[in-house]
Amino acid sequence: MKEVVRIKEIDEKYIRQIMNKLALHEDSINSRVDRYKEFLDTPIEYYDVFLKYRDLGGYRYEEAKLKFITPRRIYDTPLKVDLTNYSIVYIRLPNNRYYIHVDPKIKAEVDTDVDNTIDLSKEHNSLLVKDKFGYLVDSLYTWGTKISVKEKQLLTKPILIYESFDNVEPANKLSIDIGDENNITIYHVIEGTPENLFYNIDLSLGNSVQLNYRYINNLDSSSILFLRQDLVIRRRSKVDWLTADFGGALVRSKRFGYLIGEGAELTYKGAIFGSKKQYFDITNYIKHIDRNSRSDVEVRGALKDEARLILKGMVEVEKDISNVRSSLKEHTIILNPGARADSLPGLEIKSSNVRVTHSASTIPLDPDMIYYLMTRGLNRTEAGGLIIRGFYRGILEKPLEKFDLFDIDKVINRKLGE
Repeated sequence: MKEVVRIKEIDEKYIRQIMNKLALHEDSINSRVDRYKEFLDTPIEYYDVFLKYRDLGGYRYEEAKLKFITPRRIYDTPLKVDLTNYSIVYIRLPNNRYYIHVDPKIKAEVDTDVDNTIDLSKEHNSLLVKDKFGYLVDSLYTWGTKISVKEKQLLTKPILIYESFDNVEPANKLSIDIGDENNITIYHVIEGTPENLFYNIDLSLGNSVQLNYRYINNLDSSSILFLRQDLVIRRRSKVDWLTADFGGALVRSKRFGYLIGEGAELTYKGAIFGSKKQYFDITNYIKHIDRNSRSDVEVRGALKDEARLILKGMVEVEKDISNVRSSLKEHTIILNPGARADSLPGLEIKSSNVRVTHSASTIPLDPDMIYYLMTRGLNRTEAGGLIIRGFYRGILEKPLEKFDLFDIDKVINRKLGE
């Protein structure tokens, strides 16, 4: 049996061989096979409005390699981090190693027993959005991590998830389950040099949860990332979700927010900075499934050199719910003529008594602003950098001000200097 295999070489027989090697129960194996069949049957894009943009920059996903490995736990962290600053620390390292630290004063678990799919509840599971590569990961992942926090833990310290990848990686799955009445901050950073990285991340919240989730993609500029993130927000829960996509040669990220409880609220802010020949295919999809729910989505992108961004957004309001408020904003600055951005905001409203708005813009760097700053002694590069930092500041500065393991200014300076 091959340890490294291309996607085009995978079939049902191979999946059963791998899963038998992992000693999974027959029901789990059959579930994986069903997911693989859904992968084969599902188009790259589900919604017709997005189909014409399914080109992935000439990338042939059938040639992508996956590796099947056995994770190995270590008990000393090589990362310079003060463990007393965090309630939970999960560190993923090259060469199949990982480190876990859990504050003994809280009731939380970190293990490798991961459910195969996110659960919206029986009456809502049919509303999950189809995704071809999400099904692939659900069928083939061999690195699974689950973080569970019991109800009413009153965490005063954040959770740190730091992952450094190398070479060919397995399909990965991370599941985070947060019980009722918790107030939690999560910092999640992915770095390294994976050839291909397929990754599903599921976050499921109980009732009356407040979550601040900060995700940062700082992969090497040669890496290819296929990411799906699902977030389930239940009754009276509020989420402040930040994502920053800076790394990768080709990044295809699909993010889904399901507001399934009355009074659920989501604030989502996204930042994207592309340089050289980076290609970003980003989808942000929000589903309102219960009444009195709120969502505010804002994505800001900046592109230079020959970078390309396809930015797709969708707000969907299900039938027979009322008092829904949502806004969707997508704004991109083009730093030079070689870069290109396409924004596709969409709305699908199936109910009345809702207020949903959207806006999108793609504009060049304002020459008048450049000229004004140059009259104050800055050169053209410095002036452009100052404008870009101001463009991102409203999204990135406050959410990351207490996170000392990632210097956002350093990353922006590097991107500007490339």
